[in-house]
Amino acid sequence: MNGTGLYSPSELFGDKWDKEDPLAQDTYNQNLLAWFGFEETLRNIAYNFESLENYI
Repeated sequence: MNGTGLYSPSELFGDKWDKEDPLAQDTYNQNLLAWFGFEETLRNIAYNFESLENYI
């Protein structure tokens, strides 16, 4: 969140975030966070691919 300047999940995810579940205790927000983590990880791998290519 520091990288985006947004400091709440509802700001980051917009209408997708279930505001009635702010602590992500239900599966909908948990799934949203899991996919976000997965996509960010792949984005970081792609961004650093040239430097990681030597380890493959």
